[in-house]
Amino acid sequence: MKTKGMIDNRQNGLVGDALKAHITKSSKLSIAAAHFTLYAFAELKKELAQIDEFRFIFTEPAFVSSDRPLNEWVKKNEAALYGVEEERKYKIELNQAYIARELAKWLKQKARVKSVVNQRIQGSLYHVRNEDGSQIGLIGGAPFSSPGLGYSNSSHFYFTHVLDDQDSSAQLLRQFEAIWQDEQALQDVKEEMLRRLEMMHREHPPELIYFVTLYHLFKDFLKEGTNYETLQIRTGFQNTVIWNKLYDFQRDAVIGAINKIETYGDASSLTVLGSEKRSKRWR
Repeated sequence: MKTKGMIDNRQNGLVGDALKAHITKSSKLSIAAAHFTLYAFAELKKELAQIDEFRFIFTEPAFVSSDRPLNEWVKKNEAALYGVEEERKYKIELNQAYIARELAKWLKQKARVKSVVNQRIQGSLYHVRNEDGSQIGLIGGAPFSSPGLGYSNSSHFYFTHVLDDQDSSAQLLRQFEAIWQDEQALQDVKEEMLRRLEMMHREHPPELIYFVTLYHLFKDFLKEGTNYETLQIRTGFQNTVIWNKLYDFQRDAVIGAINKIETYGDASSLTVLGSEKRSKRWR
């Protein structure tokens, strides 16, 4: 297990393994990264359960309150909480609600979470400080996701430098502290993050769980078939009150359904099409 020098999440060690090797009972963990996903928590759940303190900074805006409409960039950062593209292998296990529930309980007990508001911080930072005074730092570009930790295959290269000497790792922690204390640059987003997790783990009608599952499995297909302008002209649905109250995954499901109806003629064709897709998938 490589925990010194340069880690590349390939032949030369994994970020997740470096963290596991140094997290002990009563550790204090500080992270600044672009994303925080359910499945990063799942991979480190055993280690995170024993730590004393967890602080996380979103280095790209996520879950912040703003008077301005959220742009697609911010929405994408927030959607990453439910998993990034490389985490498809976890999504098909259909245990997102359970992980979300466990993550929410852990966040309430152990974590503080902040996000930048109007800027970006380049790169990522991980720091572990232990009760015996030992500490280690990691700097690079790895987000807090399973591919960022090295547990999912990714087309991205995440080079991470390990700082295992006391002076360098202490300096890294001071840099984190300086950002953490900047009230102008950061906003506390823990409650909003918990609210989004609650949406996933609370009791839902079976139909909603079914459509959310389909969305995560087939969202790329739906996006490829989306023609917003044409659908808006034909239906005017984007001008309705209901449309503006939907979440992103619900809007994509609606657009996908309208596309199918426009193509196949009536709502009953959706059931037929779904059956065909399932039968082809399991052949």
